[in-house]
Amino acid sequence: MNICLDKIMYKVCNLVETPHNSDTPINSAKPTTPNYNSSLSNQSKTSDPYWTMTEPVMQWSVQTTQLLEATCDCSSIADVILLHRPKIVEKEVLTKDELEEKTKLSEKLQWGLVPLMQDQLNTFLLLLDLQNDWKNQTETKLESISEHLQKLRRTMEEIRVCLNSAEGNVKQVGTHDHHLKRCKHFTYDRMMAGVLNIMQYLYDMFWSCHDFVTQSTRSLHYPDDLHHQSSTLRDKSELLQRVGACNTAISKAIQRFEESDFHPIQDKWKGQIFTYNCHLESLTRLSRLTSSHSRDTGALQTHLIELAKFTIPLIKSVLILSKKISCRNTKILPVTLDKDLNSETLFKLHASADTIVT
Repeated sequence: MNICLDKIMYKVCNLVETPHNSDTPINSAKPTTPNYNSSLSNQSKTSDPYWTMTEPVMQWSVQTTQLLEATCDCSSIADVILLHRPKIVEKEVLTKDELEEKTKLSEKLQWGLVPLMQDQLNTFLLLLDLQNDWKNQTETKLESISEHLQKLRRTMEEIRVCLNSAEGNVKQVGTHDHHLKRCKHFTYDRMMAGVLNIMQYLYDMFWSCHDFVTQSTRSLHYPDDLHHQSSTLRDKSELLQRVGACNTAISKAIQRFEESDFHPIQDKWKGQIFTYNCHLESLTRLSRLTSSHSRDTGALQTHLIELAKFTIPLIKSVLILSKKISCRNTKILPVTLDKDLNSETLFKLHASADTIVT
């Protein structure tokens, strides 16, 4: 029998107010991404209020222009990786050569390209020197930043080649991939998804860097303009946030290469604990409603109250199960996972945090 907690909660929670998660923003809008299809010069002219129809008031240095173009190039590579995904080829059985090639690609990403990209990103941030004023950036320093971005761009291009390789996009379907280790559909897809996630954050970060460099340069040309000064501080703050998000994404991607198949399942179950607690609190309040609290207690409401009382033990059991599954104490492991499970079973276990099958 399939018992979906969400369906039960839909029926019973209309009578009570579900508590709001204070950690979740009420209005969280995804930041808009600039359109980099237009040329750098046109983009600068249209966005800078100090440009006139005849000629600009300020002149961009060659070094600054090169840096802005380099950030656009890196962002473009990330965008290409995200948008132009190769077609997946499904096969019933992978050949030995295909398995070896998939393993080599994943190891190249794990031990070579992703750590190299992390080191290059850290060096880029050191050269950018966000802790100090932009006026300390000399032409020589700006040239060094641009040159380093070209190295980072080449690494991203190598990652694109790995992600788009024909061997890496062949997957074995069915229930007989339990012996494929990291080449399992479940395992390999999660590793590659971690790398793609990095590209999304890099795309946003490089555009934030583009905005920051642009505003910082304008602030130097117009030191008395408060608009440029405040915009520079805003863009710098946003860039620092995007940098932190990039580092987190890279760390998570590296972790996916190293973790077992059980870890993402544990994370999924752990992530549902808050929802189960909210359901439990709502049902508990509903179960305490009696005719003394409402003069118009009808048959439907009485039925829902009884249903809530019936559901509470179920949710408590699910909470206990979730905590046991998500426990990572190496000394006490209430639940373990067979290492030879196939991808179909792993996907079901991952999805079962939402729907409990008994």
